[in-house]
Amino acid sequence: MTRTVSAKSGAWQEDDPDAGGGGIFHIPGIGQFTYQELQELPTDSAGLYELLCEGSVRFLDGGSGAPKRCDNPKKVLDQAFSVLTDTPVPPKVRAGLMRLITDYPGVRGLGAVRDLLGRPAVGLAASFETADGRGTLQEEVLFDQRTGKVLGRRHVQLEPGPDSEKWQVPGRTLDSWLIMDSGWSDAKPALPG
Repeated sequence: MTRTVSAKSGAWQEDDPDAGGGGIFHIPGIGQFTYQELQELPTDSAGLYELLCEGSVRFLDGGSGAPKRCDNPKKVLDQAFSVLTDTPVPPKVRAGLMRLITDYPGVRGLGAVRDLLGRPAVGLAASFETADGRGTLQEEVLFDQRTGKVLGRRHVQLEPGPDSEKWQVPGRTLDSWLIMDSGWSDAKPALPG
């Protein structure tokens, strides 16, 4: 696959600035939440499963959208990854999400691993069949064992499919996301010069 990306110099600009000043967090496949609602999320596995996987996608205006789908371990791992990386949930919610994905049938512990930067991590994984014929992949979410922070996510080829490329061999990392640092603040960020 080839992509051409072009850029031009200029001042930093916000993408689609929120006229209301922000404060809304969109979790793909789950819904929209205010900061306060995130602080009040359930902390137990059953309550978090219901939030992530049951009912319909919720909107702040009280409406709802498509039904939520968590019909396999990969989807539960995806949903938890989104909440852990994209929202300022409190430590008890983070701990509940960790318990949910650790105990979910089909999610396996990988034990001690290293990410692509060589950082020590512990991993949780779920296998899945691709819809595009690339075969069986394993989604891995990596955590810092000491702090519990998410270090990243990657997809590893387990078995090639009929539409796999020659380089897609078992054990090969097909793509990865690395998180160098994360945190939340209510201060306006200083953009690079």
